[in-house]
Amino acid sequence: MRETHGVFAARRDRALGRGDTEHIPYPFDPEPGGLISWGYDYSGDEHFFLPCDPDPERWKIVTMAHGEGCETFDDLAPGDRAEDAGAFLR
Repeated sequence: MRETHGVFAARRDRALGRGDTEHIPYPFDPEPGGLISWGYDYSGDEHFFLPCDPDPERWKIVTMAHGEGCETFDDLAPGDRAEDAGAFLR
């Protein structure tokens, strides 16, 4: 998992180094309000929590689709974010 995270972090760093803020519109943890990575899938996508509220149950989920940019899912009902995250991986 550490190796996978390193590969994804390097990809993000290269995109940010090119000034690609269109595809990466949020800062990353540990920056205030930065995306918190929680998983990867077999398609090469990386998934994050966006800590946009003091209540973690109201955080948004952001998916960085490989080569296509980010999609923010903000229409999720408040509830168990671990359950929501699991649904993305099924």
